[in-house]
Amino acid sequence: MYTVQTSVQYFGPAEVLDTMTAEGRVLLQFHGDDSHPPEWARMALPFFWQPRIGETVLAAGSLDELFVIGVLGTSPAERCTRVQTGSGAFAEIAGAPDAESVNVYSTVGDLLFQYQPQHGVARVIGPADTLEFVSRGEIRFSTPSKICFDAGVVQLNARHGLRMIVGSALEKVASSLSMLGGRIRVAGSDLNVAAARGDFQINDAKVTGEFISARARYVRLAASRLETVADRVVHTANDVFQTVKGLTQIRSGRMRTIVGSTFHLLSKRSYLKSKEDFKVKGDKIHLG
Repeated sequence: MYTVQTSVQYFGPAEVLDTMTAEGRVLLQFHGDDSHPPEWARMALPFFWQPRIGETVLAAGSLDELFVIGVLGTSPAERCTRVQTGSGAFAEIAGAPDAESVNVYSTVGDLLFQYQPQHGVARVIGPADTLEFVSRGEIRFSTPSKICFDAGVVQLNARHGLRMIVGSALEKVASSLSMLGGRIRVAGSDLNVAAARGDFQINDAKVTGEFISARARYVRLAASRLETVADRVVHTANDVFQTVKGLTQIRSGRMRTIVGSTFHLLSKRSYLKSKEDFKVKGDKIHLG
C-alpha cells in the first residue's frame, strides 16, 4: 500500500481527476489513501503526451512540489495519443480500438479535421463562418465514386468560363454543359426538361432538327407577323374557325376544295371571273 506523508517524498501511482493543460498541471488522487485530499501536480513528461481524466500516472515528489513522471495505464475501452504545438493546436488519436479517430484541433479547441479509419471517412471542418481553398495553380477533386455538395445555396463564380462534362474521353457520346463568353451550350444524346411552369425570353430563337413533335391540351400563339415555309403542309382537325378582319389571299398553281356535305358561301357581294371556260355542273341549278 502506498501512503502519503507530508515529511517524506511520495513515489507511486495516482489517478487523474482534472487537468489544466494550458498551465501544465493535473489534479491527482493517490492510490491506496482515499482519505487524503487530491493534490495538484506538474507534468514532467514529453510535450506530445496530454493527460486524460481517469488515467493512472506515476507521481513523485513532495506535497509542496509534486510531479507526474510517467503513465501507468489508461481506460481499457478508450485510449488517446496527443501531439501539441507550442501555440496550443494539437492532434490526437482517440476512441476505442474499434472506433478510433484521428482529430486535429485549433488553439481554442475547435475541431478542424477528423479521420475515421474504420469507416474510411475524412472530414474537414471550417472553424469560422467561411472556409476558403486558395491556390495559384489548379485545384483538383478526384474520386472513382461521387462528389456531393449539401448546402442551403451552391454558388459557382468563374471569370472566363464553366464546363461540365459527363463521360470519358474515349466515349463518342458525352453530355456537356459549357458557358463561355456569354454563350451557353448544352450537348447530349437526350435532353429532358420537366417543370410545373416555364418562362423563356429569347430575342432571337432558332430550332433545327430532323423531327419536331409537340403535344399540348391548349396552344396559343401571339405574334405581329407569322410566316410558315414548308414543302408540304397538312392540317387535320375536327373544326377549323378563322376570323380575318382584312384580306385573305391564296395564291396557288391549282386549288381544289372537296366538301362531303354542304358548301355554303355567304358574302355581301360575290364576283367570280375566269379568263377561259367557266363551268357549273349539277343535277339542278337554281338561280335567283
